[in-house]
Amino acid sequence: MSVLPARSGNPGELALQPSFFTSSLFVEPLREDISSLLSAFSGALHADSQGFHHGVPTAVATSSAGSPDAGPDGQPPTSAASLNAEPFSVFKRIWEEQGWAMLHWKAFDSRSRHSFVRVVCRLFLERTLAKESLIDRVGALFGLYTFFCSQPESSSPPIHRVRYLEIATDHLKALLGLPTLLQLSDRDGPLAPYVAHILNELRKRNIFHILPVSTLQPYLPATLPREIFVPETEPIGLAEESAAQKRPGRPTKKDEARKARAAATELGKWIEKTNPPPGADPNTSAAMAGHPHDLRAEYVVQKQSLVAELLGSEEGKEALAKAQNGTLGRLRLINEQAEKRGKEVGADGPRGTMLRLERAIGDVGTPGREGGMLSLLEGAGMPQEEEGGDVEMTG
Repeated sequence: MSVLPARSGNPGELALQPSFFTSSLFVEPLREDISSLLSAFSGALHADSQGFHHGVPTAVATSSAGSPDAGPDGQPPTSAASLNAEPFSVFKRIWEEQGWAMLHWKAFDSRSRHSFVRVVCRLFLERTLAKESLIDRVGALFGLYTFFCSQPESSSPPIHRVRYLEIATDHLKALLGLPTLLQLSDRDGPLAPYVAHILNELRKRNIFHILPVSTLQPYLPATLPREIFVPETEPIGLAEESAAQKRPGRPTKKDEARKARAAATELGKWIEKTNPPPGADPNTSAAMAGHPHDLRAEYVVQKQSLVAELLGSEEGKEALAKAQNGTLGRLRLINEQAEKRGKEVGADGPRGTMLRLERAIGDVGTPGREGGMLSLLEGAGMPQEEEGGDVEMTG
């Protein structure tokens, strides 16, 4: 009798969750791969355009594509005047070269595979809409047809197979109208019979599961990707804080150099902010030094231009008076709220500040103070005997 422990069950199998295929981790790279596939198909088709332009006439090929004698390989039957370079053959060659033939082995679990096939078909379908170029719409239809119809049917163990292709009503209408648009194109006209044949094959197999119009967002999920992957990285603030923390032991030369550069930068900013403008009195206050002379002069020029334009018309005067009265009313309300809380507003107290603003409104039109509240920097609202010296810029 054996005393060795026996395995109680089969080991679990790894399987991708269905949500992975609707997330940005899968949707965005697949969109890039589809764009690469369509770009390669367009380039190869244009390079070989002389080959497939010497085929049978479009009308003849279209009628043969819809005939019951159409070939089972996804291409319309050819006569003695066969095409030298068939577009679908070119597409299949690129499909195999880029490894798309192995795409079906991406998922084996039934739930995951159902989501996988539906998402891939939907991403191909979105490239067949009217916003794309004709050649890209044809390539996307070829890709949709190839991927959907090449699902494995016989395998051991059996693999889940999606039987229907969900499509909105307006998208189906645009897809079925693609052959007509191709026939009207001089360059892409020879592609019409191939597109017509593929659409006939898909309709014969009844694979279209028709949904309401796309404006009602009938697809599930409504938008792709549904889940957005966010890398687990530190926020900028936390990263800077952790970098600034002191590490155990002596600081390295790299840390010392970084701290020295940061200190020099801060010192330069402080000097630039506190340095008085050229020609200013040595006793210039820090409040005035905080306003660069050039910016102050530019502000004064622009303000004078604005005031002159407002006072140049009756509408401007009314707008200026309305704005100043509204501002005064809001400041009165703020003062009332501040007094209830035991706080003061303004350097001269609430009453002094309000009195100056009221006098400033009365100075509208006075030379040098014509802007009212906009001329506080020039001394508007101050009694004549108090003028002179530096005026705090509050306007």
